[in-house]
Amino acid sequence: KPPNTAQSLTRVHSGDRPFKCIPCGRSFNTGSNLRAHRAVHSKVSPHYCVECHTYYKTSKSLIRHLNESSRHAVKNMDSFPCPNCPKQFSTEKSMKYHVISKHGVEYRCTYCQKQFATKSNMTKHVKLFHTLRNELKKKMEANKKKNKSVKNH
Repeated sequence: KPPNTAQSLTRVHSGDRPFKCIPCGRSFNTGSNLRAHRAVHSKVSPHYCVECHTYYKTSKSLIRHLNESSRHAVKNMDSFPCPNCPKQFSTEKSMKYHVISKHGVEYRCTYCQKQFATKSNMTKHVKLFHTLRNELKKKMEANKKKNKSVKNH
């Protein structure tokens, strides 16, 4: 069954998390998030870094490791050090994201005051939640008026 985007979006912002992980009790707003989480409880770690000889339970964890480890920077190229801490990164993009998310640049939604590490995440939040919600309200009000005028006719 394809995901219902409006329903998923409503769950994200309402805090409704009907998908519960039995082993740990953690709840999720979508079934796909629960399925991705289940890897945490698996004894199998199928994602392997050939340079470090370490295993990761999810592809996301391995990708994060590859992006954040200066060991994986292209040979004969500089790694990208964080200006605020000793961490180094294999790409400038991953270093910039680290600086923004870990060292305090913040963006705040003007509608609900929710905080975001990046401007693009805040913009997506405003567009998807506040704009969509306002458009749905307007459509529902227009339908109510239309239905009311039909009944009174």
